[in-house]
Amino acid sequence: MWAQHGGMTAALDDTDRARLARGGAAALTAPEGMALFDAALGAAEPVLVPMKVDLAVLRAQASAGTVPGLLRDLVPPPRDRTEPVRADGPADRLADRLAAATGADRSKLLLDVVRREAAAVLGHTSPAAIAPDQVFTDIGFDSLSAVELRDRLAARTGLRLPASFAFDHPTPSELVEHLSGRLGGGHDGDRVLAELARLESAVADAGPDGPPTGLGTRLRALLARVETAAPAPAGDVAARLESASAADVLAFIDDEFGPEDPEGE
Repeated sequence: MWAQHGGMTAALDDTDRARLARGGAAALTAPEGMALFDAALGAAEPVLVPMKVDLAVLRAQASAGTVPGLLRDLVPPPRDRTEPVRADGPADRLADRLAAATGADRSKLLLDVVRREAAAVLGHTSPAAIAPDQVFTDIGFDSLSAVELRDRLAARTGLRLPASFAFDHPTPSELVEHLSGRLGGGHDGDRVLAELARLESAVADAGPDGPPTGLGTRLRALLARVETAAPAPAGDVAARLESASAADVLAFIDDEFGPEDPEGE
């Protein structure tokens, strides 16, 4: 990002610059940019990104677990990887507050979270600047700011959210309704479903080593307990297959008739 207000950065306003700064990108002066260009010409690497990074911002992101994957090697992990991770992150605290709330209070709590995060992305000092029924695109959200809002809400809720979710649910109120459905309604069964959603997100976000060893065995054992506790009614399999997607049917066939995994995973 260039420090000068012209040329490639002419279209950036203060909100855009603030968003880039929150991501860890510091502004480059013309002399700094030219020095990086000269250094790149003399380097042996095939691809380089001339970029001025705010390491303090990246360290804060590393502590919160939100540092972008491409920049993770620039900052050390916040704790020894062998140290047990405490379940007291933002998602866990929000989940606890939602579990203690019911009905309208849950919706108010989620709406407050959405409005605060949306206000922060747009550079407002108060969530009052974001009305519940305002359309995100009408108040300044574009693709980049929608992705930032997605990332912030994913960190708060523990859910895996698509990049287009702010356009699929175009107002804070509609987004709250969607998040409430994903997080469950506060009853025991809903909390179980919410935990499953968080597990789905964790498995999807697993690094190159993949999910933990033995996860498949434990999930199958859990499924067996669920099916034993609540036997499927007659005809349920047929009904499930009738409403299943092609991927679901193929997964069912693979589970039932596929080759045995020698490691039991």
